[in-house]
Amino acid sequence: MKAIFTKDQTEAESLKEVLRLSDQLTEEVLSSDLLVIASPMWNFGLPSSLKAWDDHIVRPGKTFRYAGDGVEGRARGKKAILVLASGGVFSEGPWKSWDTVEPYLRLILGFIGITEVQTARAEGMNIPALTPYAIPAAERAIETLAI
Repeated sequence: MKAIFTKDQTEAESLKEVLRLSDQLTEEVLSSDLLVIASPMWNFGLPSSLKAWDDHIVRPGKTFRYAGDGVEGRARGKKAILVLASGGVFSEGPWKSWDTVEPYLRLILGFIGITEVQTARAEGMNIPALTPYAIPAAERAIETLAI
């Protein structure tokens, strides 16, 4: 998003605001040492607001660059923690293949150079037998993270 081309003045102003927001979010990522992303799983995926954030921070020339036959992430040396919540259990068992949240976030973070990613989960929030244990299990997982 280095240049904005449109003949519509209203659209041009709107796109300039989008670019300012993207610049701000990208700078926040690049100036941080640790990203903490907390997200629920909605309908087996990310909330649209988190997807929009991803779209703002994956920027050629800013958070990645094309190099040779591939891509080089420019956010190397940073760490990330994913704190994920879901109604079901998706880290293991028969529903594991339905987890699109953690693999997607790891893919995006890896693309921009953040490969040291840890995850803590509050799972089974909508399963009556697991609900009382979901938050305490997530808290224990958070306590074991290497920060």
